[in-house]
Amino acid sequence: MAKHKNNVLDIDTKMEIIKAKEKDNLIAKQIIEKFQIRKYQFYEIFKEKNEITELWLNGNGSTKRKMRKAVNEEINEMVWEWSVDSSSRNLPISGAILQVQAKDIAEKLGKSDFHASNVWFESFRKRHGIYFKAVCGEAENVSDETVNM
Repeated sequence: MAKHKNNVLDIDTKMEIIKAKEKDNLIAKQIIEKFQIRKYQFYEIFKEKNEITELWLNGNGSTKRKMRKAVNEEINEMVWEWSVDSSSRNLPISGAILQVQAKDIAEKLGKSDFHASNVWFESFRKRHGIYFKAVCGEAENVSDETVNM
């Protein structure tokens, strides 16, 4: 068997390998040759199968290569849940509001070393695919009195 370079694979490729094993019923040797990976990589992918599947389902397939945990994972998770809840209630959210919320959560958890800096915010935003747009157009339920003023 030829030696293969230790390639860093993105999540999409790792999911292809998982599907090749589970759906196409290929054996390890066939998959290693087809994707030109090392045997160690093959077994590592299946050891981390649940995490890879979760990342892939969240849409992080082509952009994410490594599965590192954030330093303040608990804070990030709580801020993410808060932002999803706020968005579902159509509340306006900005970067500054997320940073303030993160600071509040960190204080409640007793994490005095956490700083909701712009660097933290940018990595949080990229990790969760958050983007901000200006809301344009007409608002709902505007009274005639307000329009005629």
